Amino acid sequence: MFGDLDLYLKESFFQEHPIIHFDTLYEERVYEIVAVFRSQVYRAEDEVFKYYQFYVADTREEFEDFYRNIKALSIYDTGVEAEFGDTFLTCSTCAYHVEDGRFVVVAKRRQEQETVIY
Repeated sequence: MFGDLDLYLKESFFQEHPIIHFDTLYEERVYEIVAVFRSQVYRAEDEVFKYYQFYVADTREEFEDFYRNIKALSIYDTGVEAEFGDTFLTCSTCAYHVEDGRFVVVAKRRQEQETVIY
């Protein structure tokens, strides 16, 4: 589904496409890319950061843990910062740098944008 997502491996591609438009039948949303990184699907018992287990931060600590990890993993600095309360969109596709590899782009929803509901 996200086969071209790995174009973000090149910072020059990000510079030309720093925004993700995510539209449904009911609304249009705009997201700014926060981090771009490689990861993998880990075993349940592995005690490592598993980006795919994050859905929403109920506490500031949960947010900080997720945010700190994605920024540390990011291949380059996007210059986009996030804060507790921001809404994230995480796009992930298969990658082949390791077994069960993934390539991930995390973006935050623009706050000033109003949701358009049809």
